[in-house]
Amino acid sequence: MYVKIETERLTFIRLNQTKLRSEEYIHLRDAINTDGNAQNVGRMTILPATYIGSPRHMHEYAQDAMSYVRHYDTLLDVFCGVAETRIATCTHLIWLVENIRPNEVDAVISAEIPNVQVDPGLHEVVIKNMIHGPCGTLNQNSPCMMMDGKCSKRYPRTLISETITGNDGYPLYRRRSTADNGKSTIVKLNQQDIEIDNRWIVPYSPILSKTFKAHINVESCHSVKSIKYICKYVAKGSDMAVIGIGAENSNDEVTQYQMGRYVSSNEAVWRIFSFPIHERHPSVVHLAVHLENGQRVRFIRRKQGKPVPGYTDVYSTDAIGRIYSVHPSNDECFYLRLLLVNVRGPTSFQQLRTVDGELCVSYREACQRLQLLENDAHWDQTLNDAVISSHAHQIRTLFSIIISTCFPSSPIDLWIKYKDYV
Repeated sequence: MYVKIETERLTFIRLNQTKLRSEEYIHLRDAINTDGNAQNVGRMTILPATYIGSPRHMHEYAQDAMSYVRHYDTLLDVFCGVAETRIATCTHLIWLVENIRPNEVDAVISAEIPNVQVDPGLHEVVIKNMIHGPCGTLNQNSPCMMMDGKCSKRYPRTLISETITGNDGYPLYRRRSTADNGKSTIVKLNQQDIEIDNRWIVPYSPILSKTFKAHINVESCHSVKSIKYICKYVAKGSDMAVIGIGAENSNDEVTQYQMGRYVSSNEAVWRIFSFPIHERHPSVVHLAVHLENGQRVRFIRRKQGKPVPGYTDVYSTDAIGRIYSVHPSNDECFYLRLLLVNVRGPTSFQQLRTVDGELCVSYREACQRLQLLENDAHWDQTLNDAVISSHAHQIRTLFSIIISTCFPSSPIDLWIKYKDYV
């Protein structure tokens, strides 16, 4: 039933491209015209980000999630206690005012079997909910086992006497052996009793486990890579498989979205009843980048919030602003964005192009006169923005464009810095 409903909605989008102002997607059109075979552009069918569940929609939520990371990372010295932002799925991210040290992790996160004599309640919850598998040689039929006979979750883990910082952004949690005062327990597997130790325990928070009596995996994230993984996993979109032979129109985003998409019964019921699939606080405001007279939307003044001193009828909230990224091939708009993030308090397009009282012919010239193009700092910032929310193949494409068309002064340095992301 839901597939039929969705088909009707997508058909409306396909037949009403002019009402959706798809021709105003200037940056996308320019990118397609300059990418590869420009002679076979064909008719473009846009699936807008306003369509819930579309690739654009999910990508925006991934970028919004990383906006929280950037915002709270820059305000850690302001908050006292814990600053929390919520993404209403099974994942929560919490930012701490001070970085937690390895010797402090054990007070918050544990990867060990609790002492049944000290805390029988926690012991019961952990044994019931926080044991992985067992898998491997104990159970080759476990769902986590891959083709090469290894656990995809890397269990059993290595026993270690003290928590240490890991190289991948996650600590190596303390997992003591039974000889080092660690505990073990007996679980049933295929009607047999099997003794397991701390190598099989999923990291958890004792407080949360005792409160909710459920499986709650808690990890300490020390790297933007781990946060990026969580945010992209939450907003990765639906699972799908596509087989294409001579695609008739590669620019039809509606068809690409429908091809091979799997819709489960749970998702169908959820979507039919229009239940929300995301909840966020505070909200993220998308700030569009456009050349003069090229705007696609009209902004109205905020009517709620706290009054801003010195400005009539202007109100502020706790919303976070996120400026859209711009492809380097759209050069003038790219340099406009570069000026927007470097020039404080501009009031007009003319002011952005004005340097030392003289109006520049282009935004690129203004960037040059402000010495924003003297080195590879802007390309470094472009790649730095990309690695936060883009996939590896997108970063590779961006790096190739910068190398081939933008002529950075030190491409080797850029490669060395970002090669691990591509």
